[in-house]
Amino acid sequence: MTMELKPIQTEQEHQEALAEIERLWDASENTPEAARLEVLVMKVEAYEQAYILPSSIKERCIEFAKLEKLWLHHWRLLTGVTGGEDDYVICNQEGVFPTQYDDRELSLLSAEEAFEIGEVSVIEPLRFPCLPSELLRFVDQLIDVEVPDEFRVEVERLARGADSAADGGGEIVESAIGGDSKAGGKLPVKDAIAPYIRDLSERFPVFTAKRLYAEAEKESGSDRSPFLKHKKGEKLVLKECERECAQSTFGKVLSVIKNT
Repeated sequence: MTMELKPIQTEQEHQEALAEIERLWDASENTPEAARLEVLVMKVEAYEQAYILPSSIKERCIEFAKLEKLWLHHWRLLTGVTGGEDDYVICNQEGVFPTQYDDRELSLLSAEEAFEIGEVSVIEPLRFPCLPSELLRFVDQLIDVEVPDEFRVEVERLARGADSAADGGGEIVESAIGGDSKAGGKLPVKDAIAPYIRDLSERFPVFTAKRLYAEAEKESGSDRSPFLKHKKGEKLVLKECERECAQSTFGKVLSVIKNT
C-alpha cells in the first residue's frame, strides 16, 4: 500500500492526524502501522512549524503546558532537538534517552566535554507520553537544551497555583538589608538575586540563563552565593528566607541586566 505523503493543509486535518498518532502510538516496530505513525509525526511537525508556531508561539506554548500528555512531536517543537549526531540524546517514539558513551569515546573528548556528557548519561530518560512538568525537569538536566520561556513560565505558574501566579514570578522575601519598604520590609526575589546574577554574568558572559543557573547551583552554599546548598532535582533556595528561586525568574533578571 502506498503511504499518503500529502502534507497537512487545514486545522481539521491537523487534529485528525493528532488523534491517529495517539491511536497508533503503541504500534510494533517494522509494521505498516509503525511506518504510518512515523509519517504522521513528520507531517504534524511540518504543519505546526509552518503554520502554528511562527504566528502564535506564546499561545501554542501555553496550550502545550496545559496538556495532560506530551509526545515526541511536542518535544521536537519545544526544544528543536531531534537526536542527531550533535545531540547528547536519542529521540524516538518511546522517549528521549541520554546517549551512552564508552571509555574510548570519552577519551577522545576534552575534560570538560567528558564531564558534561558523563553528567547527562546518568539522567533518567524521558518517556512518552509525559507531563509538561516532567519534560521541563528533564530539559533542565540537559546541556544547552532550552524550551521557550512561554512554556516554562506557564508550567511553573500552573505548578504554583493561581494565587502565586498572580505575582508573575515576583516572589517576595525578607529584605537582606532590612528597613521599611513599600512591601512592608520585603522585596521581590528578582531584586534580591539581581546583584549576584550580575556578578555571574560578568564572570561567564557567554552563558545562557540555564548555564548560569547551573553555575549558581554549583556555587550555592558558599559565602559568595545568596542560596543555600543546592539539592539535586530541587530549585535554588535563598538563604535569607528559604524561598525558592525558579529558573524562569533567574532568566528574567538576566534579560533585564543584559538590556540595561
